[in-house]
Amino acid sequence: AAILDMQRRKEAEADNEMKEGIKMMGTTLFRWKPDFDTAKDHFDRAAVCYKTANLPDKAIEAYKRASEACYKGESVFHAAQNLEKAAVLASTTERAPQAAALYTQASRLFRENANPDKAAEMLMKGARSLEQSNPEEAANLVNQAIEVYETEDRDVFSEDAFRLLIAIEMRAGRVQECIGVMRRRLEMCVRLGRLENAYKCVLGMVCMHLHLGDTVAAQAVYTEFHELPNFLGTEEDISCSEFISACDQHDEDAFTRAKARQVVVFLDPLVAKLAKSLRMPTESAA
Repeated sequence: AAILDMQRRKEAEADNEMKEGIKMMGTTLFRWKPDFDTAKDHFDRAAVCYKTANLPDKAIEAYKRASEACYKGESVFHAAQNLEKAAVLASTTERAPQAAALYTQASRLFRENANPDKAAEMLMKGARSLEQSNPEEAANLVNQAIEVYETEDRDVFSEDAFRLLIAIEMRAGRVQECIGVMRRRLEMCVRLGRLENAYKCVLGMVCMHLHLGDTVAAQAVYTEFHELPNFLGTEEDISCSEFISACDQHDEDAFTRAKARQVVVFLDPLVAKLAKSLRMPTESAA
């Protein structure tokens, strides 16, 4: 009973703060301009009270109102922060679609505020909130995050995004799409001089093509990237060569040995799992 009484008091307090905030967003006979700073403070207090009263939907709405007040008061960064608070609350109360939408809105404002790293972070958080329930939209948000990194010359921070996107695509069984992601990741690694990671991308793409039964494409990828600096003689190079040679010669034992190479274990977890379960395609690359 005491808890319920406290929640009711906090809800009433929050409702009053919301009313005061809405008043401050407008004008009166004696106040010719809206007072966005004061309105934002009222909405912030309302959000905290609603959270205490265990009313997340109302708290989210209060944070959105606070964001609006900040934006109209030309504080774009704080507007984005309030949307982020709303998104976090939606995420922790299992409102995944709403959380993703709020993270996306926050991302737009952080980018408007010339904060691309934070903008990409919001898209990644939105993607993670949808990873299980809506993998296609999650993949879309990660792609947007990668585009932010690429557009803003922040490739150095995009590795986590590529890892997440590969995991999402692999869980969804979209291996062909994952090959395209891996190629983009390889190109990024080459630009940044992360050649060891680039080598793993080559091996990963070869394995995915073999999983799809396309030894011609596997050979083409190996040939295309065989001239990467210092690739010749690496564990990844040897593994790619063994896979393709085993297919050409229809040598099941050699194919099994290629799968057993330790370098395969160091691929992205779901790609490594796919590689370990490979069966030799029936057609060769010749």
